[in-house]
Amino acid sequence: MTGHDLGTEFAWRVHTAQTAWARNADAKASILLALEGGALYTSAGGKPYPAVSAIGLAALLLAIIAGIIAIFPRLGREDRDRSPQVIYFGDLRRWDTAELTRHITRLSVDDELEMLSRQLTAMARRNWTKHLWVRLSLVLALTGIAMIAISAMGRFP
Repeated sequence: MTGHDLGTEFAWRVHTAQTAWARNADAKASILLALEGGALYTSAGGKPYPAVSAIGLAALLLAIIAGIIAIFPRLGREDRDRSPQVIYFGDLRRWDTAELTRHITRLSVDDELEMLSRQLTAMARRNWTKHLWVRLSLVLALTGIAMIAISAMGRFP
């Protein structure tokens, strides 16, 4: 195998890892959304100390919003000025089948690696953002649940 072949093979392994990280964040966000929704549902009734409970409920609502943002599909930009791409499904959908066949057969190893590298950096940015939203959702949920629990125990007026 040449250095280009090894580089391309490695890039595809990174692509697979990026895909797994995106699925991981989506799974975490989905679990959090279910738990947060349940906590919000069970906590929405009257509490003895409404101010602290209201803060907790607001934190839970914000946690749910952050979780939704984490799993909301990011389809990329409509950037028509860049070179044609064949890796991302959002770009692939624009191709005519015969044109795509001709384009793929003309790709050099350097073209493939450059296209794949562009896709990897885009995926990494989306995955980083996705994980940040999951983390925020978790922090807000824990804060909200703690505030509601403290209120229910009657510790704060």
